[in-house]
Amino acid sequence: MTNKGTVKFNVGGTRYEVARSLLEAHPDVMITRMISEEWQQSNADNGEVYIERDGARFKYLLDYLRDGKVALPLNVSKKAVIDDLKYYGVDPEDRINYDNVEVPDVNSLFLNTMTSSEKALGNLVEEEHGLSEEIEQAERTLQELKDQKKDVCNRIQVFRAARVIYESIITEV
Repeated sequence: MTNKGTVKFNVGGTRYEVARSLLEAHPDVMITRMISEEWQQSNADNGEVYIERDGARFKYLLDYLRDGKVALPLNVSKKAVIDDLKYYGVDPEDRINYDNVEVPDVNSLFLNTMTSSEKALGNLVEEEHGLSEEIEQAERTLQELKDQKKDVCNRIQVFRAARVIYESIITEV
């Protein structure tokens, strides 16, 4: 325990500090009973309540207590969280509203991913088309430069031939 307003829990090595008011709003839940004075007097008090349970999933219990529902990421098992809720005595009469433990709709995620992928593919196709046009322009420019080089080379050959003829005429005279 830290102070009168919060309670420290160590759940499987993961530490949490929880508002006492949240726990007191749920008097039948096991963790609320664990912070009662008689329970605390019967256990060695090292400043926190230790629970041998999955610490990563404990936050979903707290979310459920706060909001009456919890949204799970894809990598967390709905069954495991519901088992935890039962273990902690959230609803000892098995009336937990299973619909309030939500997992993402895989179909929606898939469709959103596909839509995003299609947009990205469309952008890539447009970019490829633009690059293809740039390559074609560069190839045309390169061909024009090759043609200009060939023309310059031909003119140089003509100039050299003219110079040879001119020099032969001058040396004869």
